[in-house]
Amino acid sequence: MHMDAAVIPFVTICFIVFTLGFLAKKMRAPIMVGYMIAGFVVGPSGLGIITDQVVPNQLGSFGVLLLLFFVGMELSIADFKSNLVKATVGTLLQIGLSIAFTFLIGFAFDWPWQRALVMGFVISLSSTAVVFRFLQNENMLQSKIGGAVGNILISQDFAVIAMLLCVQYLGPKQAGADSHAVLQLIGCILFCGVLFLILKKQHINLGIWRWVEQDKELQVFLALLLCFGIALIAGLFHLSAALGAFVGGIIVSAARETEWVSHRLETFQILLMAVFFAAVGMMLDVSVLREYWLTIGLLLLAVFLTNTFINTGILMVSGFNFRDSLFGGSLLSQIGEFSFVLAAISVQIGIISQITYQITLSVIAMSLFFSPIWVFVVTKLFPRTPEVHSGESQPTA
Repeated sequence: MHMDAAVIPFVTICFIVFTLGFLAKKMRAPIMVGYMIAGFVVGPSGLGIITDQVVPNQLGSFGVLLLLFFVGMELSIADFKSNLVKATVGTLLQIGLSIAFTFLIGFAFDWPWQRALVMGFVISLSSTAVVFRFLQNENMLQSKIGGAVGNILISQDFAVIAMLLCVQYLGPKQAGADSHAVLQLIGCILFCGVLFLILKKQHINLGIWRWVEQDKELQVFLALLLCFGIALIAGLFHLSAALGAFVGGIIVSAARETEWVSHRLETFQILLMAVFFAAVGMMLDVSVLREYWLTIGLLLLAVFLTNTFINTGILMVSGFNFRDSLFGGSLLSQIGEFSFVLAAISVQIGIISQITYQITLSVIAMSLFFSPIWVFVVTKLFPRTPEVHSGESQPTA
């Protein structure tokens, strides 16, 4: 029987991804760590099964859009509105302190201010996927500290949009930039208007759902159209497609249609996010890890300490006691998946060098890998009080 030559490498890749993902889960590490290691193994620095990274990178970018779409859908508009000022101020303060930290490092090492700013953006973002998954597994999404951490993550996701726009402007000015600026201004007004309307009304009614109410096949394509169609609209205004996907998720949340949309797209989201993290693993250069292991290790420790202390302080100012705040700060200590995107854009437009990009990728990947160990160490050294813990172990609604 004739067998397609692509079957063997495909099965091999699936086996490696499954095995490493399974081991990551067994070790209580984020499953995306398993995906990154799998990408490294099958990529150019490993077995070399995949050498062309164009397709994985493109599919991975779709995974990022779906992740932001899901984050928008999971947003509780009423809760976020009631905590809007506190969450926004806290997140802006946290980002500002992170930028101040990288500017100090930049001053010591004579960095251009653009690089210091981008590095501040990169380390200020925690992993929405990792932290939300942890809170779900520990039944803490409805707890007070879990809610506060969730609000910080959501505010960071809003901030990502502004960061992406800012980083794009830091690059060299291109032809037609003025006309792009006009379109971007119009697009910002349009999307901000939609967000303002949703925050004001909290519920919108879209008759489009009735068209596919009994048709599961068409529901899949309508859900995909909502995510990527609104992302495309944002792109037409020269805004980040991530902004469109996020707003699309908020629209679905406001329309109270998250259940079936989430159900139809969940498989796509899992698959494409796996591809995204695997693509990141493929980009890791073993020679960089070997040559700069001490630098990467010191930067990793600095990131964990800085992010933990900054977020602990923010949570304490918000009214939490020290141990709860330290727990929340440790949860937010890693660098998130959107920092990969910021770093990729920065190297493309020349803000950071290729070697800085590779070191940044390594630090982000290592922070995700060692994040559960860091949380474990912090909670062992500074255990939370039994009263708070027992009150926060209620199952999610």
